[in-house]
Amino acid sequence: MKVETLVVTDLDGTLWFDGEECHPSSLTAIDELKKRGIPLLIATGRRLRSVTDAFKRYKLSNQAVLLNGSLGYCFETSSNFFLQEFPIESELRIKEIFNDCSLSPCFYADDSYVYVSSPTTSKGHLEVIGADLVEIDDLDLFPADKKILSFCILGIDKSYLERAANIISRESLGTVAYYEDRLFGKHSMMVQPPSTSKWTGVVNWCDYFDIQPSKIIAIGDAGNDRELLEGADVSVVVERSEQYLLEMADYVIPPPSKGGWANVLNLI
Repeated sequence: MKVETLVVTDLDGTLWFDGEECHPSSLTAIDELKKRGIPLLIATGRRLRSVTDAFKRYKLSNQAVLLNGSLGYCFETSSNFFLQEFPIESELRIKEIFNDCSLSPCFYADDSYVYVSSPTTSKGHLEVIGADLVEIDDLDLFPADKKILSFCILGIDKSYLERAANIISRESLGTVAYYEDRLFGKHSMMVQPPSTSKWTGVVNWCDYFDIQPSKIIAIGDAGNDRELLEGADVSVVVERSEQYLLEMADYVIPPPSKGGWANVLNLI
């Protein structure tokens, strides 16, 4: 099906703020997109279990790209429409690199829970995961019947992450999002399977649902939005994002706390 415009947006720091608060102007803009028949796709680093309640509350969309492109989920059918996993060789090597760098990442699994063992992520990150955190004695004891869809460490000093990020990228073991974190502070690192990003998730969504947009507008604010912003026809970045993102932006908007997201209507 051919459509004139597809709008793709990140969530935290882009559409919503202070956890899951949406400015009234942004919600009005979402309603206007629906009235015009313009599809809105959410592309986020979040897990399914951490977005479900908010999606229902705001009536956001029927499908979403989750975990930075590792998973596509349809809320209408309660099923995945795609899932990207690590080749076993890459997964084992990534675990080895983290261990060599004295890091213990969070394993984001295909059951939407987060598995950890003495994690070197921030306290704030663990608090947000809450009851979905599964503590195991050793990361090697990760359940054999589960799949790791993302490795994640959020909100710690840059110096701890830099070496691991460089090695994983250099060896092409996965797609590394390594960036200043405005939500948890300091720096964060997420690793998706090779050739996996929010942008590939958008492509997978378009292919699966046979959507052929003439124009894609993407809105984001952080390093895990880079490929999405690069791939879109129109890139929209939230002010005070990292400089390299602002430099690639076609448009810069105010933060979500001020309803900046509503400016997307001016670009359609």
